[in-house]
Amino acid sequence: MYCELSPTKNALVYLQAPNQLQNFSPDLWFLNPDKKRVNLSVTVDGKQVVKSPMAGQQARLALPNLKKGNHQLHLNPAHYGRWLLNNTPKCSGRRYLKRRIFKLKPRLRFMYQHTGEDAVLSARLYRALGEQKRSQIKVTLKAVNPQTLINKKVFKKWTFKQRLYDIRAIEGEESILLYASKSLSAGESFLFRLITI
Repeated sequence: MYCELSPTKNALVYLQAPNQLQNFSPDLWFLNPDKKRVNLSVTVDGKQVVKSPMAGQQARLALPNLKKGNHQLHLNPAHYGRWLLNNTPKCSGRRYLKRRIFKLKPRLRFMYQHTGEDAVLSARLYRALGEQKRSQIKVTLKAVNPQTLINKKVFKKWTFKQRLYDIRAIEGEESILLYASKSLSAGESFLFRLITI
């Protein structure tokens, strides 16, 4: 989870790593709205840890190892662009959930081990920001090695092994595509159930 920091030079943040680690290195991103050259500088608790020119739309800055607790960040530029920081459970700004996405080209294949219990799988379709046309997504479920299944009835009882989803664009907050300098739509979710009778 990333937190968008307030547009101020001095930010007091509470950091906490997953798995209760006491020392960790948070990720700090700077998003440059128009790719103009800027000079980045970051000071943590009075110590400068980043000082570098930047030309581009995004910059990922790995902060040094920090301890759990409150830290004072001095960010420059403060009133231009956007700063995102992870490991911030007490975020007062906009939050962004980090997801892994895959490009349709033109299809994707995933391995899923079905245990025999009912399950609901979900997927989310992202498209270029501003794109309004509808999309059709076809989902096909197949057993990888049907002959090796201990209980073949498990697969035979799944319902709707062929599905077609007609998805329309919906308005929402933009999604930030890290490492690619692009913005995507908020995304539309679709679900499919695996039912064992």
